[in-house]
Parts: sequence; structure tokens; C-alpha cells
Amino acid sequence: TLWRRRSGGWRGGFLLSALELVLKEEMLKNVRVMAWLDLLVDVFGVDWGYVFSQERKGDLTIVPDARFMDYISVATNLSTEEEFWDRVRRGEHSTWRSMAIVENRMAIQNALDGALKKFGLA
Repeated sequence: TLWRRRSGGWRGGFLLSALELVLKEEMLKNVRVMAWLDLLVDVFGVDWGYVFSQERKGDLTIVPDARFMDYISVATNLSTEEEFWDRVRRGEHSTWRSMAIVENRMAIQNALDGALKKFGLA
């Protein structure tokens, strides 16, 4: 195609991105099939099939600040109530930092919905 001739052929970034996408989709497909056939086992008491095959919707991901120990203990249950409330507090803190983004996106969404209703398209 024309864009390939102008850019000098297949670029490495495109090929690697395409390969990553194909491999990721293939792994997700395999996990979904294995979960559907009930072939997955719980590892550390976690249903990893659900973790990897859940649908992700939306365009804003809120992730709390993670410490090194959070990555190590990601698959274990929390040992104390204090540890639970610490994670809740950190999650709330991350959410409040993102509220301006949510507010702006909701204003845009409401404006688009209003325009659709005005023109009878909704």
C-alpha cells in the first residue's frame, strides 16, 4: 500500500505491535476455552481464568500506588484488617486524584447525549 512505500516498508514497531496483539488474543482465547471447559485449577486460591478473561470496559483505569510488597502478595489473602483498610485508603486516594478526569468525561458524554436527543437520534 501507499503508506508502506512512503515509510520504507514494514516497520519494526508495527510488526512487534501486531505480534503482541496476536499472541495476547490467542492466550486470552485459550484461557476462555479452558475456563469454559472447567480445565483451570485455582493457584494460591485464585481463579486465574476469571482474572485474565474478564471484560474490560471504559477508558479510565484507576490504579492505586503499589508498593513492592503488594506485587509479592497479590495472590494471597490479606492477613489483617489493618492491611485491608490500608489498601482501601490507598484506592480511595487514587480515585479522588482521578475525579477531575471523570468529571470532564462525564460532561462531554452528557453534551453528546443532549445533542443526540436534540436531533432525535437517541
